[in-house]
Amino acid sequence: MAGYFRFVWLCVKMAFRHHRSVIDIAALTAGILLPLLNTVYRFYGVSGQENTVNDLAWEIVSGACIIVVLVRLLCSPYWVYQETLSRARTAESGLNALDRECKALGASLKEAETRNRELIHSKIIGDNPVDSHEWPALTDHQAEQWINDLRPFTLKGLKISTLPSVGINSLFRSIQKVGRELNIEPQLFVGYPTKLGEFRIQAVTDDPAALKLLQLCKAYTPAASINYVNMSPNHLGDLDIFIGEKPEPPRPKALRIQLDPEHLFDANANGAFYWRVDVISTWHEPVVDCRAYLTNIERNGVEKWGKKKALLTFEPGSAANTCKTITPGATEILDIIASSGEEVIPATWPRGDWPYREQLHTIFEVTGDYVLTIDVEASNVLKTSFQYKFTKNRGFIEPTGINPMPPV
Repeated sequence: MAGYFRFVWLCVKMAFRHHRSVIDIAALTAGILLPLLNTVYRFYGVSGQENTVNDLAWEIVSGACIIVVLVRLLCSPYWVYQETLSRARTAESGLNALDRECKALGASLKEAETRNRELIHSKIIGDNPVDSHEWPALTDHQAEQWINDLRPFTLKGLKISTLPSVGINSLFRSIQKVGRELNIEPQLFVGYPTKLGEFRIQAVTDDPAALKLLQLCKAYTPAASINYVNMSPNHLGDLDIFIGEKPEPPRPKALRIQLDPEHLFDANANGAFYWRVDVISTWHEPVVDCRAYLTNIERNGVEKWGKKKALLTFEPGSAANTCKTITPGATEILDIIASSGEEVIPATWPRGDWPYREQLHTIFEVTGDYVLTIDVEASNVLKTSFQYKFTKNRGFIEPTGINPMPPV
Protein backbone atom coordinates (compact mmCIF):
# COMPACT_ATOMS: atom_id res chain seq x y z
CA MET A 1 0.00 0.00 0.00
CA ALA A 2 2.85 2.37 0.82
CA GLY A 3 4.24 1.82 -2.67
CA TYR A 4 0.89 2.73 -4.23
CA PHE A 5 0.62 6.01 -2.37
CA ARG A 6 4.23 6.78 -3.17
CA PHE A 7 3.48 6.25 -6.88
CA VAL A 8 0.40 8.52 -6.70
CA TRP A 9 2.48 11.21 -5.01
CA LEU A 10 5.12 10.93 -7.74
CA CYS A 11 2.41 11.33 -10.38
CA VAL A 12 1.00 14.43 -8.70
CA LYS A 13 4.45 16.00 -8.42
CA MET A 14 5.20 15.13 -12.04
CA ALA A 15 1.88 16.68 -13.19
CA PHE A 16 2.90 20.05 -11.78
CA ARG A 17 6.63 20.10 -12.51
CA HIS A 18 6.78 18.53 -15.97
CA HIS A 19 7.80 20.99 -18.67
CA ARG A 20 5.11 22.47 -21.00
CA SER A 21 4.35 20.57 -24.19
CA VAL A 22 1.79 20.18 -27.01
CA ILE A 23 -0.51 18.44 -24.55
CA ASP A 24 -0.75 21.61 -22.45
CA ILE A 25 -1.60 23.70 -25.54
CA ALA A 26 -4.31 21.23 -26.59
CA ALA A 27 -5.77 21.14 -23.06
CA LEU A 28 -5.73 24.94 -22.82
CA THR A 29 -7.50 25.25 -26.21
CA ALA A 30 -10.14 22.74 -25.11
CA GLY A 31 -10.60 24.62 -21.85
CA ILE A 32 -11.37 27.81 -23.81
CA LEU A 33 -13.57 26.30 -26.58
CA LEU A 34 -15.76 24.11 -24.41
CA PRO A 35 -17.12 26.97 -22.25
CA LEU A 36 -17.67 29.02 -25.45
CA LEU A 37 -19.64 26.25 -27.14
CA ASN A 38 -21.59 25.64 -23.96
CA THR A 39 -22.44 29.34 -23.71
CA VAL A 40 -23.52 29.58 -27.37
CA TYR A 41 -25.74 26.57 -26.92
CA ARG A 42 -27.35 27.93 -23.79
CA PHE A 43 -27.77 31.42 -25.34
CA TYR A 44 -29.54 30.34 -28.48
CA GLY A 45 -31.17 27.12 -27.47
CA VAL A 46 -32.51 27.81 -24.02
CA SER A 47 -34.84 30.70 -23.05
CA GLY A 48 -34.31 32.76 -19.95
CA GLN A 49 -30.48 32.65 -20.06
CA GLU A 50 -29.74 36.34 -20.55
CA ASN A 51 -26.88 36.35 -18.06
CA THR A 52 -25.02 33.55 -19.77
CA VAL A 53 -22.60 35.88 -21.53
CA ASN A 54 -21.75 37.47 -18.21
CA ASP A 55 -20.70 34.11 -16.86
CA LEU A 56 -18.46 33.37 -19.85
CA ALA A 57 -15.30 34.98 -18.42
CA TRP A 58 -15.00 32.87 -15.30
CA GLU A 59 -16.13 29.69 -17.10
CA ILE A 60 -13.32 30.04 -19.64
CA VAL A 61 -10.69 30.53 -16.94
CA SER A 62 -11.88 27.77 -14.66
CA GLY A 63 -12.50 25.37 -17.53
CA ALA A 64 -9.08 25.92 -19.01
CA CYS A 65 -7.36 25.35 -15.64
CA ILE A 66 -9.37 22.25 -14.80
CA ILE A 67 -8.81 20.61 -18.18
CA VAL A 68 -5.06 21.41 -18.15
CA VAL A 69 -4.73 19.87 -14.65
CA LEU A 70 -6.77 16.81 -15.57
CA VAL A 71 -4.79 16.23 -18.76
CA ARG A 72 -1.46 16.61 -16.92
CA LEU A 73 -2.66 14.20 -14.22
CA LEU A 74 -3.63 11.68 -16.86
CA CYS A 75 -0.25 12.01 -18.58
CA SER A 76 1.82 12.01 -15.37
CA PRO A 77 2.17 8.17 -15.08
CA TYR A 78 3.66 8.10 -18.58
CA TRP A 79 6.00 10.96 -17.73
CA VAL A 80 7.09 9.16 -14.53
CA TYR A 81 7.78 6.07 -16.62
CA GLN A 82 9.78 8.13 -19.15
CA GLU A 83 11.87 9.78 -16.44
CA THR A 84 12.51 6.49 -14.63
CA LEU A 85 13.52 4.81 -17.89
CA SER A 86 15.87 7.69 -18.71
CA ARG A 87 17.51 7.45 -15.31
CA ALA A 88 17.84 3.68 -15.62
CA ARG A 89 19.48 3.99 -19.03
CA THR A 90 21.85 6.68 -17.72
CA ALA A 91 22.74 4.48 -14.73
CA GLU A 92 23.24 1.48 -16.99
CA SER A 93 25.53 3.51 -19.23
CA GLY A 94 27.49 4.68 -16.18
CA LEU A 95 27.77 1.13 -14.87
CA ASN A 96 29.00 -0.11 -18.24
CA ALA A 97 31.64 2.62 -18.30
CA LEU A 98 32.62 1.79 -14.71
CA ASP A 99 32.81 -1.89 -15.59
CA ARG A 100 35.15 -1.11 -18.47
CA GLU A 101 37.31 1.04 -16.20
CA CYS A 102 37.41 -1.70 -13.55
CA LYS A 103 38.46 -4.28 -16.13
CA ALA A 104 41.19 -1.96 -17.41
CA LEU A 105 42.31 -1.26 -13.83
CA GLY A 106 42.31 -4.97 -13.03
CA ALA A 107 44.49 -5.66 -16.05
CA SER A 108 46.85 -2.85 -15.02
CA LEU A 109 47.04 -4.15 -11.45
CA LYS A 110 47.74 -7.65 -12.66
CA GLU A 111 50.49 -6.36 -14.91
CA ALA A 112 51.90 -4.26 -12.06
CA GLU A 113 51.80 -7.27 -9.73
CA THR A 114 53.70 -9.31 -12.29
CA ARG A 115 56.31 -6.57 -12.70
CA ASN A 116 56.54 -6.17 -8.92
CA ARG A 117 57.05 -9.89 -8.43
CA GLU A 118 59.74 -9.92 -11.10
CA LEU A 119 61.38 -6.96 -9.37
CA ILE A 120 61.22 -8.70 -6.01
CA HIS A 121 62.78 -11.80 -7.49
CA SER A 122 65.53 -9.75 -9.12
CA LYS A 123 66.25 -7.90 -5.87
CA ILE A 124 65.90 -10.76 -3.41
CA ILE A 125 66.82 -13.73 -5.55
CA GLY A 126 68.80 -12.53 -8.53
CA ASP A 127 71.11 -9.98 -6.96
CA ASN A 128 72.02 -11.72 -3.72
CA PRO A 129 75.25 -13.70 -3.98
CA VAL A 130 75.64 -16.86 -1.96
CA ASP A 131 77.74 -15.96 1.07
CA SER A 132 77.96 -16.55 4.80
CA HIS A 133 75.04 -14.17 5.41
CA GLU A 134 72.61 -16.11 3.21
CA TRP A 135 70.21 -18.74 4.47
CA PRO A 136 71.38 -22.09 3.08
CA ALA A 137 69.18 -24.32 0.96
CA LEU A 138 67.26 -27.20 2.47
CA THR A 139 69.37 -30.32 2.42
CA ASP A 140 68.07 -33.29 0.44
CA HIS A 141 67.04 -34.95 3.71
CA GLN A 142 65.24 -31.81 4.93
CA ALA A 143 63.46 -31.32 1.59
CA GLU A 144 62.29 -34.94 1.61
CA GLN A 145 61.04 -34.54 5.18
CA TRP A 146 59.11 -31.36 4.24
CA ILE A 147 57.44 -33.20 1.35
CA ASN A 148 56.52 -36.29 3.38
CA ASP A 149 55.27 -34.37 6.43
CA LEU A 150 53.20 -31.80 4.51
CA ARG A 151 51.73 -34.11 1.87
CA PRO A 152 48.83 -35.34 4.10
CA PHE A 153 47.54 -31.76 4.42
CA THR A 154 45.60 -29.77 1.84
CA LEU A 155 47.88 -26.83 1.18
CA LYS A 156 46.47 -23.98 -0.89
CA GLY A 157 49.53 -21.75 -0.96
CA LEU A 158 52.84 -20.89 0.69
CA LYS A 159 54.05 -17.29 0.82
CA ILE A 160 57.61 -16.39 1.75
CA SER A 161 57.91 -12.78 2.95
CA THR A 162 61.21 -11.10 3.65
CA LEU A 163 63.20 -7.90 3.07
CA PRO A 164 65.39 -7.29 0.01
CA SER A 165 68.45 -7.21 2.26
CA VAL A 166 67.87 -10.80 3.43
CA GLY A 167 69.72 -13.46 1.44
CA ILE A 168 67.33 -16.35 0.71
CA ASN A 169 68.39 -17.26 -2.82
CA SER A 170 69.26 -20.89 -2.17
CA LEU A 171 66.57 -21.41 0.48
CA PHE A 172 63.71 -20.13 -1.69
CA ARG A 173 64.75 -22.22 -4.67
CA SER A 174 64.77 -25.35 -2.50
CA ILE A 175 61.31 -24.44 -1.11
CA GLN A 176 60.08 -24.03 -4.70
CA LYS A 177 61.16 -27.61 -5.42
CA VAL A 178 59.26 -28.79 -2.34
CA GLY A 179 56.19 -26.83 -3.49
CA ARG A 180 56.18 -28.48 -6.89
CA GLU A 181 56.05 -31.88 -5.22
CA LEU A 182 53.06 -30.67 -3.18
CA ASN A 183 51.29 -29.16 -6.22
CA ILE A 184 51.63 -25.57 -5.01
CA GLU A 185 53.75 -22.68 -6.23
CA PRO A 186 55.47 -20.83 -3.37
CA GLN A 187 55.36 -17.05 -3.84
CA LEU A 188 57.89 -14.46 -2.74
CA PHE A 189 56.81 -11.11 -1.26
CA VAL A 190 58.37 -8.14 0.46
CA GLY A 191 57.25 -8.40 4.09
CA TYR A 192 57.64 -6.71 7.43
CA PRO A 193 60.96 -7.09 9.25
CA THR A 194 61.17 -9.83 11.84
CA LYS A 195 63.67 -10.58 14.55
CA LEU A 196 67.22 -11.50 13.62
CA GLY A 197 67.33 -15.15 12.61
CA GLU A 198 63.57 -15.67 13.08
CA PHE A 199 61.18 -17.74 10.99
CA ARG A 200 57.65 -16.56 11.89
CA ILE A 201 54.74 -18.60 10.53
CA GLN A 202 51.32 -16.97 10.13
CA ALA A 203 48.23 -19.12 9.68
CA VAL A 204 44.54 -19.43 10.50
CA THR A 205 43.83 -20.47 14.09
CA ASP A 206 44.13 -24.23 14.65
CA ASP A 207 45.45 -24.94 11.15
CA PRO A 208 47.05 -28.40 11.58
CA ALA A 209 49.42 -27.84 8.66
CA ALA A 210 50.89 -24.80 10.44
CA LEU A 211 51.93 -26.90 13.46
CA LYS A 212 53.71 -29.37 11.22
CA LEU A 213 55.41 -26.56 9.31
CA LEU A 214 56.56 -25.09 12.65
CA GLN A 215 58.26 -28.37 13.54
CA LEU A 216 60.00 -28.43 10.17
CA CYS A 217 61.17 -24.82 10.52
CA LYS A 218 62.48 -25.48 14.04
CA ALA A 219 64.54 -28.32 12.63
CA TYR A 220 66.03 -25.80 10.17
CA THR A 221 66.54 -22.97 12.69
CA PRO A 222 65.60 -22.98 16.39
CA ALA A 223 64.29 -19.39 16.19
CA ALA A 224 60.94 -20.37 14.66
CA SER A 225 57.55 -19.29 15.97
CA ILE A 226 53.90 -19.23 14.92
CA ASN A 227 51.30 -16.47 14.91
CA TYR A 228 47.65 -17.44 14.58
CA VAL A 229 45.13 -15.01 13.07
CA ASN A 230 41.33 -15.11 13.23
CA MET A 231 40.23 -15.62 9.65
CA SER A 232 37.62 -17.60 7.77
CA PRO A 233 38.14 -21.40 7.69
CA ASN A 234 38.30 -20.98 3.92
CA HIS A 235 41.89 -19.83 4.47
CA LEU A 236 42.97 -23.11 6.05
CA GLY A 237 46.03 -24.29 4.16
CA ASP A 238 47.21 -20.76 3.27
CA LEU A 239 50.54 -20.46 5.06
CA ASP A 240 52.92 -17.49 5.34
CA ILE A 241 56.54 -17.57 6.50
CA PHE A 242 58.24 -14.30 7.46
CA ILE A 243 62.01 -14.68 7.36
CA GLY A 244 64.45 -12.41 9.19
CA GLU A 245 68.09 -11.78 8.46
CA LYS A 246 70.51 -14.63 9.04
CA PRO A 247 72.71 -13.99 12.08
CA GLU A 248 76.36 -13.47 11.32
CA PRO A 249 78.47 -16.50 12.12
CA PRO A 250 80.78 -15.99 15.10
CA ARG A 251 83.99 -14.40 13.98
CA PRO A 252 87.20 -16.24 14.81
CA LYS A 253 90.17 -14.81 16.67
CA ALA A 254 92.60 -14.97 13.79
CA LEU A 255 95.43 -12.53 14.52
CA ARG A 256 98.43 -12.77 16.82
CA ILE A 257 100.66 -9.81 17.65
CA GLN A 258 104.31 -10.24 18.60
CA LEU A 259 107.60 -8.40 18.93
CA ASP A 260 110.14 -9.99 16.63
CA PRO A 261 113.77 -8.96 17.23
CA GLU A 262 114.38 -9.12 13.47
CA HIS A 263 111.54 -6.66 12.80
CA LEU A 264 111.81 -4.59 15.97
CA PHE A 265 112.73 -1.39 14.11
CA ASP A 266 113.90 -0.15 10.74
CA ALA A 267 115.85 2.97 9.84
CA ASN A 268 115.18 5.00 6.71
CA ALA A 269 117.58 7.12 4.66
CA ASN A 270 116.82 10.19 6.77
CA GLY A 271 117.95 8.55 9.97
CA ALA A 272 114.43 8.06 11.37
CA PHE A 273 113.61 4.83 13.17
CA TYR A 274 110.29 3.04 12.71
CA TRP A 275 109.32 0.80 15.62
CA ARG A 276 107.20 -2.17 14.62
CA VAL A 277 105.31 -5.31 15.57
CA ASP A 278 104.43 -8.45 13.63
CA VAL A 279 100.77 -9.14 12.78
CA ILE A 280 100.43 -12.86 12.10
CA SER A 281 97.39 -14.66 10.68
CA THR A 282 96.51 -17.87 12.51
CA TRP A 283 93.37 -18.61 10.48
CA HIS A 284 92.91 -21.00 7.57
CA GLU A 285 91.25 -18.29 5.45
CA PRO A 286 92.51 -14.85 4.32
CA VAL A 287 91.98 -12.01 6.78
CA VAL A 288 90.28 -9.37 4.63
CA ASP A 289 90.46 -5.55 4.89
CA CYS A 290 92.84 -5.53 7.82
CA ARG A 291 93.45 -2.05 9.29
CA ALA A 292 95.17 -0.87 12.47
CA TYR A 293 94.25 2.17 14.57
CA LEU A 294 95.96 4.00 17.41
CA THR A 295 93.24 4.65 19.99
CA ASN A 296 94.99 5.74 23.20
CA ILE A 297 98.29 7.13 24.52
CA GLU A 298 99.32 7.04 28.19
CA ARG A 299 102.46 8.41 29.86
CA ASN A 300 103.38 7.17 33.32
CA GLY A 301 99.79 5.93 33.79
CA VAL A 302 98.13 9.21 32.74
CA GLU A 303 96.09 9.43 29.54
CA LYS A 304 97.57 12.02 27.16
CA TRP A 305 95.37 11.30 24.12
CA GLY A 306 92.45 8.94 23.53
CA LYS A 307 88.85 8.12 22.55
CA LYS A 308 89.80 8.62 18.89
CA LYS A 309 91.08 6.50 16.01
CA ALA A 310 94.22 7.38 14.06
CA LEU A 311 95.02 5.11 11.09
CA LEU A 312 98.42 3.37 11.13
CA THR A 313 100.33 1.88 8.19
CA PHE A 314 101.84 -1.46 7.39
CA GLU A 315 105.32 -1.73 5.88
CA PRO A 316 106.49 0.07 3.74
CA GLY A 317 104.32 2.92 5.01
CA SER A 318 102.23 4.36 2.16
CA ALA A 319 98.57 5.01 1.42
CA ALA A 320 98.30 1.64 -0.33
CA ASN A 321 99.50 -0.07 2.85
CA THR A 322 96.87 1.24 5.25
CA CYS A 323 94.71 -1.81 4.42
CA LYS A 324 95.97 -5.36 3.98
CA THR A 325 94.65 -8.81 3.19
CA ILE A 326 96.72 -11.26 5.21
CA THR A 327 96.86 -14.76 3.77
CA PRO A 328 96.78 -17.84 6.05
CA GLY A 329 99.99 -18.11 8.08
CA ALA A 330 101.45 -14.91 6.63
CA THR A 331 103.00 -12.03 8.58
CA GLU A 332 102.57 -8.32 7.98
CA ILE A 333 104.75 -5.72 9.73
CA LEU A 334 102.88 -2.85 11.36
CA ASP A 335 104.53 0.52 12.03
CA ILE A 336 103.72 1.87 15.52
CA ILE A 337 105.90 4.95 16.14
CA ALA A 338 108.74 6.80 14.45
CA SER A 339 111.60 8.52 16.31
CA SER A 340 114.40 10.84 15.37
CA GLY A 341 116.53 12.18 18.19
CA GLU A 342 114.22 13.55 20.87
CA GLU A 343 111.24 13.62 18.56
CA VAL A 344 108.66 10.81 18.72
CA ILE A 345 105.54 10.65 16.52
CA PRO A 346 102.95 7.92 15.86
CA ALA A 347 103.31 6.19 12.48
CA THR A 348 99.90 7.41 11.33
CA TRP A 349 98.77 8.23 7.80
CA PRO A 350 99.17 10.73 6.26
CA ARG A 351 102.69 11.06 7.61
CA GLY A 352 103.18 14.21 9.67
CA ASP A 353 99.47 14.99 9.69
CA TRP A 354 98.10 15.02 13.25
CA PRO A 355 94.68 16.70 13.10
CA TYR A 356 93.97 16.58 16.82
CA ARG A 357 93.85 19.21 19.53
CA GLU A 358 96.55 17.55 21.61
CA GLN A 359 99.92 18.47 20.12
CA LEU A 360 102.50 15.72 19.64
CA HIS A 361 105.33 17.66 21.26
CA THR A 362 103.27 17.97 24.44
CA ILE A 363 102.42 14.24 24.43
CA PHE A 364 105.97 12.93 23.98
CA GLU A 365 107.92 15.91 25.39
CA VAL A 366 109.33 14.21 28.49
CA THR A 367 110.97 10.94 29.32
CA GLY A 368 108.90 8.20 30.84
CA ASP A 369 107.01 5.00 30.27
CA TYR A 370 104.50 5.13 27.43
CA VAL A 371 101.64 2.77 26.61
CA LEU A 372 99.95 2.92 23.19
CA THR A 373 96.66 1.06 22.64
CA ILE A 374 96.24 -0.39 19.14
CA ASP A 375 93.13 -1.95 17.53
CA VAL A 376 93.62 -4.26 14.55
CA GLU A 377 90.32 -4.75 12.70
CA ALA A 378 89.22 -6.84 9.72
CA SER A 379 85.90 -7.52 8.01
CA ASN A 380 85.81 -11.25 8.72
CA VAL A 381 87.58 -11.81 12.07
CA LEU A 382 87.42 -10.53 15.61
CA LYS A 383 89.10 -7.26 16.46
CA THR A 384 92.47 -7.74 18.11
CA SER A 385 93.54 -5.11 20.62
CA PHE A 386 96.94 -4.82 22.31
CA GLN A 387 99.10 -2.34 24.21
CA TYR A 388 102.53 -1.40 22.89
CA LYS A 389 104.86 -0.33 25.71
CA PHE A 390 108.11 1.58 25.40
CA THR A 391 110.35 3.82 27.45
CA LYS A 392 111.68 7.13 26.23
CA ASN A 393 114.97 8.13 27.82
CA ARG A 394 117.08 11.01 26.45
CA GLY A 395 116.38 10.40 22.79
CA PHE A 396 116.51 6.64 23.10
CA ILE A 397 113.49 4.40 22.55
CA GLU A 398 113.34 1.00 24.23
CA PRO A 399 110.32 -1.25 23.58
CA THR A 400 109.40 -3.01 26.78
CA GLY A 401 106.74 -5.39 25.54
CA ILE A 402 103.22 -5.83 24.27
CA ASN A 403 100.16 -6.65 26.30
CA PRO A 404 97.30 -8.48 24.54
CA MET A 405 93.81 -7.28 25.44
CA PRO A 406 90.62 -9.38 25.61
CA PRO A 407 89.00 -9.92 22.19
CA VAL A 408 85.93 -7.80 21.37
